[in-house]
Amino acid sequence: MTNNFPAAKKDAATAGLTQLVREVIKAEDFNPDDFSDNFNAQAENRRLNRLKDPSGFFDNFKEASVTIDVPSSDKTIPPQLLDVPSLMYRDILSVIKTAFQEHLADKFHFSPYKLYHQLPGSRKVVRAYSELYNSDAFIEEHDRVQCALLDSQDTSCKLKRVVPGIMTWSDGTHLANFGTAKL
Repeated sequence: MTNNFPAAKKDAATAGLTQLVREVIKAEDFNPDDFSDNFNAQAENRRLNRLKDPSGFFDNFKEASVTIDVPSSDKTIPPQLLDVPSLMYRDILSVIKTAFQEHLADKFHFSPYKLYHQLPGSRKVVRAYSELYNSDAFIEEHDRVQCALLDSQDTSCKLKRVVPGIMTWSDGTHLANFGTAKL
């Protein structure tokens, strides 16, 4: 089976293959006759992609086409333009609204502070930065929002005034390899 599953050499794919065998193929209620003789995984993926997501999560996505510069490996050759059609994205405001509507949103950290550390055997105290809400920029913005004047006509709003700390990154970020481990 692994000879016919070339991606099995990758860690995640290997784990997926192991899970497939243990939890599906070896399951007591598994019946290979449930698959038609002309089963096609690509066709099934297309069919699944057309299904409506009951959570509504994907309703907030927008579609756009973008053009990006793809650099050459030779600095004397200018970058090539690459059109990327049908890029799916979410507006940052919809991401923030969705996060604030989560059932655990009241557990989010909204109060910034300065963090200090005293070195052992020393009287020296140094400022430590461990999270976005420890940064001077976050603290300054928090103070600015707290001091901002509210719309005088809206006296019913009792919500806290907060700065949503947003840290963006890519799942594809690859810093280094250590044998088979990745950082």
